Amino acid sequence: MADLFDSKRNLVLGAEYNKDYQTLQKAHLELNDSFFLAVMIGYRNQQKIPSNIRRGLEFNSLAFSPVQKELLYGLILSWKNMDLQTMVDNESINQIYDKLIAYANGGLQWLRENIFPDYLDADGAIVADPSTILLKLNEMIAEEVSSNKAPF
Repeated sequence: MADLFDSKRNLVLGAEYNKDYQTLQKAHLELNDSFFLAVMIGYRNQQKIPSNIRRGLEFNSLAFSPVQKELLYGLILSWKNMDLQTMVDNESINQIYDKLIAYANGGLQWLRENIFPDYLDADGAIVADPSTILLKLNEMIAEEVSSNKAPF
């Protein structure tokens, strides 16, 4: 069985969102953390955007924390027709990562449209100083966990 998070796996992200990831990195969010956050937002909002240009930023799958790995496994196993027996070869794992990247792209697009609409450059990428990034992300999280929203 192939390992979803072995040291041989590098995730090459879509170049369309390089500026967004770089802006988040300036706010002291590591690339794997920004990617994880974007995946969760994309999945939560059922927004997937396949990557057209796969020459973007890159990181190794070992960069995910143990908790991130467990949560990603849980997310992946929630997909239709997905189980541990499906994750047996490199081709199926590549398809899983393609889908995760599509969710991350969707999550970044959602952030652009809903959290940072006033902080976009001419190309539509997020550009804000680190304190603004952290403030807006914290406001988004506070809104998501407010008592006015049901947890499910």
